Amino acid sequence: MTTKNNKLLVINDLHLGDGSKADDFGDNDMNLISWIRHINPDNIILNGDIFELWQFGLHSIEEKHSVILKWIEETYKPIYIKGNHDYTLTGRSRYVITLKNGDQIYIAHGHQSDNLMKNPISRFFTWCVGKIELLFPNIDNIWAKSKVAYNKAYNYAVDILGLGYNNVILGHTHQVRLGNVISPRGYWNSGCCINGKFSGVLINIEENKIEMV
Repeated sequence: MTTKNNKLLVINDLHLGDGSKADDFGDNDMNLISWIRHINPDNIILNGDIFELWQFGLHSIEEKHSVILKWIEETYKPIYIKGNHDYTLTGRSRYVITLKNGDQIYIAHGHQSDNLMKNPISRFFTWCVGKIELLFPNIDNIWAKSKVAYNKAYNYAVDILGLGYNNVILGHTHQVRLGNVISPRGYWNSGCCINGKFSGVLINIEENKIEMV
């Protein structure tokens, strides 16, 4: 296990399932391990929706994806932030990192900005969609586009930056955002890690640097 945390890799939205057709992560445990090894971070921040608990039980997920889960836990002892699909698990809702120059980075999953997460009725509706996807896996493509349309992640990031943070890193939308500057602060979105395509944000504390990977 690494003891020095200079380089932190932020990844999110794996949506690990039970290996069925509705499992958006698919059979990519070893591919993700190879990708992380290539980046070679000191530690990992799991920024929400790691587990697809709206559709599957935790036991079946851990059984199917034991390789990647065990490897990340044993290698890194990762920092875990809750998302909307795995909010019932133990974890924090946000995490703040201070760079060597004093700049602060605010990290959250980002579902706080989603209009579909605002009240119990809308959350129940989205839960139902998750269950329907078990029968019709292709509905996820339609659902993903709808989620982006209703999400206000950019506005949420602007609000957080207004509190004095220098950069905000979110997930949830599954859409990569390359550090758009906001007077002169930045909003980053680390995208997702599903269907064999991986993206994330790498933070280098000593070098005061943030980059997409």
